[in-house]
Amino acid sequence: MRAIKIAYEVNGEVNYRELTAQESWLLQGFDLEAFDRVKATGISETDLYMLAGNSIPVTVLEAIFKELLLRKD
Repeated sequence: MRAIKIAYEVNGEVNYRELTAQESWLLQGFDLEAFDRVKATGISETDLYMLAGNSIPVTVLEAIFKELLLRKD
């Protein structure tokens, strides 16, 4: 699995860092409570990343369905 990296700038220099598993979950629309509950089960960091990657944010799914339902072919 490839790590997702984000860029940030400090004093004009661009640096990169990997997203944490927690950040991956938040980007997918989960809240911290959900992440903490799953992490508390003892699941590995790798599996936490995989679970986040196997999800789709609810807002994205809503937009897809809305577009499909409103489309008039």
